[in-house]
Amino acid sequence: MPGLMRGKSLRQERGVALIMVLSLVALVTTVVADFQYTSRVGYQLAVNARDELQAEYNAMSAMRVRALLLRQAGKLDAQRNMIASMLGVNVAMIPPVGQLLEMLPVECGLMSSIMKLSDGVGGESSDSPGFEGDCLATSNSEHAKVSVNMLRNQLNNRSKKITGMLLGLLREPRLEKHFQEDDRNGTHAEAPEVLVEAIVDWTDANKSQAINGVSDEERHYMNLKDSYKVKNAPFDSLKELQLVHGVDDELFGLLKDHLSIYTDGTQIELATAPLDRIVLIGLPAALREGVVPEQLWYHPRFPEFYVAILELRQLGGLGFGVFNVQVLAELATEYIGDIVDMKQLRTIFTDQANHTWYTIHAEGRVGNVSRHLTGVFQAREGKFYYMRVE
Repeated sequence: MPGLMRGKSLRQERGVALIMVLSLVALVTTVVADFQYTSRVGYQLAVNARDELQAEYNAMSAMRVRALLLRQAGKLDAQRNMIASMLGVNVAMIPPVGQLLEMLPVECGLMSSIMKLSDGVGGESSDSPGFEGDCLATSNSEHAKVSVNMLRNQLNNRSKKITGMLLGLLREPRLEKHFQEDDRNGTHAEAPEVLVEAIVDWTDANKSQAINGVSDEERHYMNLKDSYKVKNAPFDSLKELQLVHGVDDELFGLLKDHLSIYTDGTQIELATAPLDRIVLIGLPAALREGVVPEQLWYHPRFPEFYVAILELRQLGGLGFGVFNVQVLAELATEYIGDIVDMKQLRTIFTDQANHTWYTIHAEGRVGNVSRHLTGVFQAREGKFYYMRVE
């Protein structure tokens, strides 16, 4: 009997020891696995941080190269006659420098090739590694956009011209719902004219509505849950437009690429204006008195007119043709001359390039990481007035 008890006790001790060993093994395995996981995560975080920095530097390098080209664009444009003479071609056949820059993005592959070529000058082999990853930088001229700050003086003819451009843009069919449905504040502008009036009231110096001088311009804002006052000063940022009565987030997203707060011009720079800006903003502002934008877009010959502009711009970009205000006026006369005021058209568009304000978009990518930079560049001063990293 005592021997039986000792055997049972021994088996119990062995069982306890086995459980302790298994528990220890499980604990050690968990610790090792956690250590390995933490190490992998830490390593990946370090790799991502390295790639993020490299991607940002790639984007910044591309942006700076783009800015350098834009800084010299004015000088190159001024020497077009000399360049044409050297090439033995008519100057009218050479696309404006601004148009060429719009078509030629800055890429890391190109910059790497230039670096290797410059390092290998004189027959020496190049050891330059180039850029790790990819980058791309493009630019848009602010002078091909609508300057909303010019609305602040409604007695000025320049302001009336900007009003015509904005009304053309806002009457575009896909924006119609924004004048019929309430935004998240429970309000909306009843018509494009009301929205333009609200923008005028935001920028002008008085307290009364632009159209109805008796009404208080702040009535739309004081009844909101989080009320605020009208600025009565020019826009300092285009994002301020989201504070204006009738401009919801979706509408702002559709408008922002066509508007500018940096220029004081009232003409659209034709060489750098995208096609949709020509037909949605410029041409509606050049219509004869009493003609509405819908009559332009639904004109029976408008599709032919649109295709003709598209083909000419493509040929001009390839150096086989030119697209300027005179050509635009000739096309408009041929296809839609019954509704367009040709004199007004020539005041809406310009062939003159200002080469001053640009928005530069740059992207850098390394591995799975990318960085986006947006900057507003003043080419004459060589300064960035705005920069955002995403």
